[in-house]
Amino acid sequence: MGAKLHTKLLEYLPNLSDGILLEIGSDRGEGSTPFFAGLVYGTTRELYAVDPSDYVEQNVKYLVEQIPNVHFFKSTGEDFLKEFDKKIAYAYLDNYDWNAAEDELTATWEEWISDMINEYTQRGEKHSNEKCKQVHLEQAKLIAKLAADKCIIQFDDTYGNLDEHLLGKGATAVPWLLDNGWKTGHVSDHGGAWILANYDV
Repeated sequence: MGAKLHTKLLEYLPNLSDGILLEIGSDRGEGSTPFFAGLVYGTTRELYAVDPSDYVEQNVKYLVEQIPNVHFFKSTGEDFLKEFDKKIAYAYLDNYDWNAAEDELTATWEEWISDMINEYTQRGEKHSNEKCKQVHLEQAKLIAKLAADKCIIQFDDTYGNLDEHLLGKGATAVPWLLDNGWKTGHVSDHGGAWILANYDV
C-alpha cells in the first residue's frame, strides 16, 4: 500500500482501549509491521502479526526476535482468530489480495499481478475476488466479537461508496460492520483505506 495509510493509527491510538494491535497481512516492504512494532516497543501493548507466507515470516522475523511483545503467526487471519481470545483494540486487514484485473485476460496482467496470483497457487489455493471479500467479512465478524470497548478496524484496498458500488477487500465487511453499530471514521480512495470504529470518533 504505497499511501502508507497504516500510519492513520496514530490519530486514534491515544483514545483506544487496552487491547492488542492486530495486523492480518504483514509486511512485504511497505513498512506496516515495523511501524506497528515501533508503537508497541517499550509498552505493555502487544502486536500480533499474521500471514500465511513463508516470505513474510522471514521478513518480520527480526522484529519478533528483538521485541518481546511482537508476535508472528504463520496462518490465515480467519484461522488465527478462531483460536484467539484476547481483546483487540486495533485491527489492520491487508490480507488476501484484491485483483483489480480479475476480469481481464491473464495475458494482459502486469507481472506483479501474475506473481501475486501464483503465490496463492503455490499454496494450493484458487484465488478469487469473491474469496477475498468472504475472508475479510469472516475476519471482521470474528474481530467484532473480540473488540475492546474502543476499537478500530482498518481495511486496505477498499474503494467506492455505499450508495453506488463498493469494491475491494472490505466490500462486504464494511456494510456488515455498519449494520452492526460500527461507524465510519475515515475513507480514502487514494490507497483504498476504510476505517471503522465501535465508538464515536
